[in-house]
Amino acid sequence: MVFICGARQVGKTTLAKMLIQHERNYLNWDNINHRAIMMKNIFEYIDDEILPNNLHNNKALLILDEIHKYSDWKNYIKGLYDQYKGRVIFIITGSARLDIYYKGGDSLMGRYFLYHIYQLSIGELIGHQYKPEIQYWDPTWSINNSAIEDISTSGVNDVWNRLFTFGGYPEPYVKNDSAFFNRWQLLRNKQLFTEEIRDYAHIYDVDQFELMGTLLANQTGCQLNYSSLAKKIQKPESTVRSWVHILQNTYYFFSIPPWSSNVSRSILKMPKTYLYDWSVIPDYGSKVENFIAVHLLKSVSYWNNIGLGSYNLFYLRDKEQHEVDFLIVKNNQPWIICEVKAHDTKISNNLAYFQNQLHAKHVIQLIFDADFIDIDVFTLTGTKFVPAKTLLSQLM
Repeated sequence: MVFICGARQVGKTTLAKMLIQHERNYLNWDNINHRAIMMKNIFEYIDDEILPNNLHNNKALLILDEIHKYSDWKNYIKGLYDQYKGRVIFIITGSARLDIYYKGGDSLMGRYFLYHIYQLSIGELIGHQYKPEIQYWDPTWSINNSAIEDISTSGVNDVWNRLFTFGGYPEPYVKNDSAFFNRWQLLRNKQLFTEEIRDYAHIYDVDQFELMGTLLANQTGCQLNYSSLAKKIQKPESTVRSWVHILQNTYYFFSIPPWSSNVSRSILKMPKTYLYDWSVIPDYGSKVENFIAVHLLKSVSYWNNIGLGSYNLFYLRDKEQHEVDFLIVKNNQPWIICEVKAHDTKISNNLAYFQNQLHAKHVIQLIFDADFIDIDVFTLTGTKFVPAKTLLSQLM
């Protein structure tokens, strides 16, 4: 089986439907007629009606969308998989996180591969070239010269500005219209804090829950402080912790933990928080940092999903308040230390401070508003200024 998970309206269903040959290859839990088929006669439906799909070895294909909303979904799809193993390819999609959405039942370990779908990114939009002849994609290769020549500085800037303004969700990005963006955001916010949360966690104090979401949006890039949030929304800290967990599972925000290995007097807890949708962040500096964070997280997730190794995203901070925005760790070894600045300034002293302890392969100060330049970032040595447009164009 393949699990495809990601935020509501990020494009999971659209992606899955691109694989089908007939509408009967697709069933959606939110569709009453489809739900009746799933609950009453799914075996007959598969045996008699599913059309062969040439996706792989002419096996049948069945997409089950939002099936995780069924309370016993894990046992349900485990039974389907065991019944049709080797004969049917199952694609399971969901907007709540399928990797940690537990409601009891037998483990599905060993029966699926998990893929995360993220918002649009610079690497995708400017035509990042995946080379199918390479068996395993190498995250250190840059886009080829012809691609760089085609996109040009003005082309990159146009894509960059639209993505930064309207966010990475496909619909508002494609529309490229402020009025539509505002209406879309209001509708999505309502769907997330009422429909999605109601179905997922049965929370009825929606106003306070939405207030907490707003507070998180206003402190992106800051350390997560449960007691402070509890005081502001006048709820017990235990409730805040539960609500934070729900907002993470429904792809409202994510957290990045501090890296402590080989860092003297490092902090051990207190993750920093970022929104998946940077377009709603009011503060420009926080929005810049959040924009970079999502791009790095997406690439780290992609490298993990396709089996290149074990990649993780951290930040660096010690008890003396030395801090660097991001650290990418590859197979438990520091790989890229990255500090983000909105404008071209002198190299941060904290980069050298942590590099003396970690000895990462790449040390980068990203400049958000610098023009795109034609360099392969992964061939650079030493501590370097790098335009954010250049690095992000070479990521997934």
